Amino acid sequence: MKLSNYNVITPLDHDKFIIHNTVSNKFLICDDEFMAFFNNLRNDINKSNYNPKEIRYLLRLMENDVLIDTNTSEIDFLNFKYSEEKFKSDTLYITLHTNLQCSFRCENCYSKERNLRMDDNSMKRILTFIKKTLNHPKLHIAIYGGDVLLELNQLSKLCLELKDFCITKNIEFSASIYSNGYLMNKAAIDTLISLSIKKIYISLPYGEDAHYKNRHKSYLKKIYDTISNNIITILDSGLDLSVILNRTDYNEEELEYFTLTIPEKYRNKITIFINFLIKTNYIINKFSLYKSLIDKNYKIEVFSKNFRHCPVSSTNHFFIESNGKITTCPLGGFKGEYYGYIDETGNFILSNKSLYYKVKNMPMMKSTNCENCANLPNHTGDCIFNNHYDKNLCYYNSKDDLNLNEKILLNYYNELKHNPQFEKFFL
Repeated sequence: MKLSNYNVITPLDHDKFIIHNTVSNKFLICDDEFMAFFNNLRNDINKSNYNPKEIRYLLRLMENDVLIDTNTSEIDFLNFKYSEEKFKSDTLYITLHTNLQCSFRCENCYSKERNLRMDDNSMKRILTFIKKTLNHPKLHIAIYGGDVLLELNQLSKLCLELKDFCITKNIEFSASIYSNGYLMNKAAIDTLISLSIKKIYISLPYGEDAHYKNRHKSYLKKIYDTISNNIITILDSGLDLSVILNRTDYNEEELEYFTLTIPEKYRNKITIFINFLIKTNYIINKFSLYKSLIDKNYKIEVFSKNFRHCPVSSTNHFFIESNGKITTCPLGGFKGEYYGYIDETGNFILSNKSLYYKVKNMPMMKSTNCENCANLPNHTGDCIFNNHYDKNLCYYNSKDDLNLNEKILLNYYNELKHNPQFEKFFL
């Protein structure tokens, strides 16, 4: 047996420690006595005689992948999982940018092409392409805007046709939607449920800088009141919900207000992500901000439940804009990087083969320096588009991101708050 290369020791309160394995994302909470045993084990891994208590310790370490078989190559395992995720063929994933119109015109999101939308001709071409490409047991559509609810009729036509097509072909259909949440009233939610949309992401609006400065803060709070009421209706309808807080230089007070408007009994049904949009040298304590959300009874997701990789590297993933152009992801479209387009007969015309093959063949690691990085298992091949432009950039080890020990602590606090079986993590 040997110790995993991806164990991270993080000090906890009251002379406790967390041993977290980033391959399995399993962890143990231990005391000074166990840490003394663990340190001795690191110094003498080939020791042959153990007392009964030490054997129990060893078994717990093996259960949590901290201690692994001598012949196990973790890099081979990670490469296998990466390839498995990239080339799994059970689901065709379509990310569809239906429109760019939005009432709030948030500066970092709102496009200059403000009236771009999926017209009937584009929808016909896109539907034909999906039907021609769909030779998988499952189809999942992720729908983006703008605010997609401004085009609810068009969205309904598209999803209903795909849903009916899947029924005739015995294909499992599912969909998710991204919205600012303002128009997501009971009628809209009922429509989404009828379209088999089960997952909703709400990206909280904040407006343009200049626009924000010219409006009263109370106006933004009224918008958040409406979105909060809609969130309650979403959760009462049984839909899965994640909320993205867009944190700028100036909206700290309003975001705090929003997080307090949701009744506490609903908060543990919401997973919150934070998108940091700071333009100045203003420093935010990201750890404290996430910790405050957990204290308010919200859930956060520090480590992905599934094997983490960028989905655009998968051969069965397509990001389609409302005009039928196919790009890598929203960032790719923003930079004007396209693979090609869908023609009038619904065929994918690949006009930028160089970009397509580079993205689809992006390796798990940027360089050999990644091999022994404890962060590697949580972002293999991610972000695929940034990798294409800067192979030396690693956001996950930069000062701009939470460091790994902070993530482990947040994961601990999140489990402590929300996992009823939390005691199983203690030795």
